[in-house]
Amino acid sequence: MSPEQEPFFGPDFHPEVSPSGRLAREPLLGAQGIFLNRVAFDAPISPHSHDFVELAFVAPDSGRGWHATGSERKEIGPGDLFLINFDVPHAYSPFPGETLVVRNCIFVPGFLDARLLDSRDFLDLSRHFLLQSFEGESLPPDWRVSFPPEEAGRIEALYRQMQDEYDRREEGYVEALRAWVLLLLVQVLRRLRAVRGAEVRRQARDPVLDRIVAFMESHYADDLRLRDLSMMAFLSPAHFCRQFRDYTGETCREFLIRTRVDMAAARLRETRDPVEAIAAEVGYRDLKHFQEVFRRYQGCTPGTYRRRWQVREGGNPQRT
Repeated sequence: MSPEQEPFFGPDFHPEVSPSGRLAREPLLGAQGIFLNRVAFDAPISPHSHDFVELAFVAPDSGRGWHATGSERKEIGPGDLFLINFDVPHAYSPFPGETLVVRNCIFVPGFLDARLLDSRDFLDLSRHFLLQSFEGESLPPDWRVSFPPEEAGRIEALYRQMQDEYDRREEGYVEALRAWVLLLLVQVLRRLRAVRGAEVRRQARDPVLDRIVAFMESHYADDLRLRDLSMMAFLSPAHFCRQFRDYTGETCREFLIRTRVDMAAARLRETRDPVEAIAAEVGYRDLKHFQEVFRRYQGCTPGTYRRRWQVREGGNPQRT
């Protein structure tokens, strides 16, 4: 085991695992019905299932890898949060040379309310009266919610507070953790509603906002100003910001940064151009700032991203 890798559930925990790979609830959750940890690993975690629900969050400082559920395998990275039900086989695998950093919040639904003692599904939690503001909200079929970097930082802070409460175990910590878990579920459902709302609005189409989105996608390297974009929509800056976020699910700044990072990632995969040249090409004159932004969105530096991709694809990009 490398210095970066930690046992998934801690050095002193040896879970009972059935021949099918199912983790036993005890002694992991104990009498309290909840368990939290943070783990960094650079080798695959074997497929397993469990008789509890899990909120697994890929930390902002994590690398990238794969998360498999059944026969489905999806690429994961910083800001991704997974809702894993009872008896759902799943496994993690970091990309070569990468370290995945995952924060786990594991509990039984009865931890939040004794009336949920027989529940085995996140849908029961989302329909509970404690979350009545989100009545009718369904959960994603792939059980994943992706938070942009700014929001991911807030989710990370929430996990840190929960972990601190769990580790200190002062009087009333179980009640405090119930409140934190409820707050975490609210954040997940808010993000789901925002993303789905944006998808519905995009399906309805707005020719003015479509034109501005297309303009930003083709002029992402330019010095785009909010005032100029709002004038294109004949709206005040504040009103335009609200409409843009409602329509795309992102703020103008998030949309522009993500577009620049996506284009930079493509150039890193397809060419051998120097990182500094690629940074300038996508609109960043300050190399250090570009590297910080790229790492926040991709979980690694541009150089590491390029090396990882070459190892993974066996590619030989050419300078263009």
